[in-house]
Amino acid sequence: MKLSYRGVSYQSHPSMLEATEFEIGGKYRGINSSSRYVRHIPAPPPAPNPMYRGVAAGTAQPAAAQPVAKVTSRALPTCNFSEKVLDEMAVTHQENIRRSLEHRLKVAKANGDRYLLRLLLAESEQIAFQA
Repeated sequence: MKLSYRGVSYQSHPSMLEATEFEIGGKYRGINSSSRYVRHIPAPPPAPNPMYRGVAAGTAQPAAAQPVAKVTSRALPTCNFSEKVLDEMAVTHQENIRRSLEHRLKVAKANGDRYLLRLLLAESEQIAFQA
C-alpha cells in the first residue's frame, strides 16, 4: 500500500505476525472489546518467588514464617524532659511562629498583596486565640 505523510511517499509493509484475540475481553463505553496477542510468542512463565525491594511480592506463602520478636518497654526510646524544659520549648516554638508570621506580614504589605494580608491577619488571630 502506498502512503504519504507531509509530502513524503512511502510503502506500508504490514506485519506478517499471526495474532489471536483473547476470549475474555471487556467493555469500553458499552462496546465489547478484546485484546490481541502475537501467537508465536509464548507468555513468560511466572517468577517462582518475585521480589520487590527485597520483599517477597508473590502470592506464594513463605516456607516458614519468622517469629516476631516481642517488644518490651526497655526497647523503646524514652524522653525524660522536665516540665520546665517542655514549657521553654513551647514558648520558643510560639515565638518562632510569631516571628515568621510578622515577617510574612511585612512582605505582604511591601508587595501590596491584600488577599495574602487578610489571610495572614486571620492566621494571627487564630494564633492569639490559641495562646
